[in-house]
Amino acid sequence: MVQLKYIYIYKMGKKLIGSLMFSGQFIVTIIIFSILYTYFYPWIYNKVNHFTERGQDLDDKIDIINTMIMSAIVSISFMITGIVLGGAVISATKYKKSKK
Repeated sequence: MVQLKYIYIYKMGKKLIGSLMFSGQFIVTIIIFSILYTYFYPWIYNKVNHFTERGQDLDDKIDIINTMIMSAIVSISFMITGIVLGGAVISATKYKKSKK
């Protein structure tokens, strides 16, 4: 049994639906992050910069496709790092328990 955000997958046929739901969530997350980074980040940076006057204002010409690619790379990197570190912790705990 595989749990995927409130979806329990019991059969092989439903596994594809679960993975498509995960992919859909991943894509929606990337799109939302990209929109926030493209439009909200320069605006909030410029508002803070007006108070601090520490640098030049950012222009609002951040490309949304480049932002999507960047956020996908960062997200996948975090996932891989989490999987590797999680696997290392689980392996270390199993190894420690088998030594007892």
